[in-house]
Amino acid sequence: MINSKSQLKKIIKLEASNRRIKNVRFYHLFTRPLAYYQKVLRTHEYLINTNSLLSKPYHIYFKLISVHLGFTIPANVFDYGLNIIHWGNIVVSGGAKIGKNCRIHSGVNIGEKNGFPSIGCNVYIGPGKKYLGLLKLETMLKLEQMQLLLKVFKTT
Repeated sequence: MINSKSQLKKIIKLEASNRRIKNVRFYHLFTRPLAYYQKVLRTHEYLINTNSLLSKPYHIYFKLISVHLGFTIPANVFDYGLNIIHWGNIVVSGGAKIGKNCRIHSGVNIGEKNGFPSIGCNVYIGPGKKYLGLLKLETMLKLEQMQLLLKVFKTT
């Protein structure tokens, strides 16, 4: 959870550097929309967590950009280091928890079915993945294309 302005700046800078961008600006909405979306997502999380008066109007702005890019990603689901590879259909349930340095492709659905999934750190989620239900994935996983996971899966 992002609770301070300094933490917000640090996370935005880290996620921008993953895309080889020094500072994310408004014009990146048109030239680098995924980097701009991640900045808007993190700012939205900060405003919600600090109970800012701007959180409601900013939520509308966040939703407009989410619809434009095809994302349904609620606040405070992904830890820092998120890297969205392609824009397109990405749906994440609000109760899911995903760790640091997650790399995610389009066509991913992380949803609820008798519980919420929990995904560890340093996980690569390939195109077309479906995670449904009470699922716990450990760290350092590479999950390939078009898999449907419904049961608990741990690595050692």
